[in-house]
Amino acid sequence: MRELQPDSILDHDRLAAITGGSEMLAQELVRSLVEEARVLAVELRRVASAPDATRAGDLAHALKGIAGNVGAPRLQRAAEAVEERHRSGGVPTLRSVDRVDEEVRALAELG
Repeated sequence: MRELQPDSILDHDRLAAITGGSEMLAQELVRSLVEEARVLAVELRRVASAPDATRAGDLAHALKGIAGNVGAPRLQRAAEAVEERHRSGGVPTLRSVDRVDEEVRALAELG
């Protein structure tokens, strides 16, 4: 088993475990993650500065979950930062939303 580096875009061991080692299935799963993450990230940016940022917290939580399930730790941490900001009563910062976008782009570049 490879040791996951803290800056890894994908946890390849996690991905292999959930796909049974199928490279084709892994690629499809990453493509699906990117598609869903793009939609969520666009919506997150739209609602992040709204007076009621509840939707931003929900979107960040959803992103964190799908990233964690597939094994995308950097996206998971970026989404978690937005979610934590919401949980603490704050509004997500532009930088935290930018970081989510950066991680979605990094994942897209893998495929």
